[in-house]
Amino acid sequence: MKGQMVLEFIVAGIIFFAALVFMFNYINTNVNAVRGSAYIDTLNAKLVQISDILVNPTNKDLSLTKEWFVFDNNKITTFKNTYCADAAGYKKLSNKLGLARKSITGSEIMNHINITLSTNNMVILTCGKQPPGIMGYSVKRFGVFGNSIATLTIILW
Repeated sequence: MKGQMVLEFIVAGIIFFAALVFMFNYINTNVNAVRGSAYIDTLNAKLVQISDILVNPTNKDLSLTKEWFVFDNNKITTFKNTYCADAAGYKKLSNKLGLARKSITGSEIMNHINITLSTNNMVILTCGKQPPGIMGYSVKRFGVFGNSIATLTIILW
């Protein structure tokens, strides 16, 4: 009987450690997927927030509209000259939109943005650039510019 108990104990220990290894492997695999989808959700929420800021006429500094979804040429020109003319303006825009984020190690990482306002036949505003080969997340808002339908496309990566 004594030898039989040791064998049962060894089998139970092996099953226990196998269950632990399986559990840690399962958690490790799924945590990365959850963290990745949480990051995508954060980027999408930030995109919607930025698009709301750009089409909100009560926002005096960053708005491109004079009324909800009615784009104003004077505001677009001011925005272009202030934030899109050079690297310092782009950095100021990034800071105002809160594009900096903390990494796991605590260092600061800057997200990048591309803002394009266009109608069917012309591009009215382009601010920021998207490097080739990098996938970004985008949101589109539609409005009126003059007598045309305008599309505001914002890409964040």
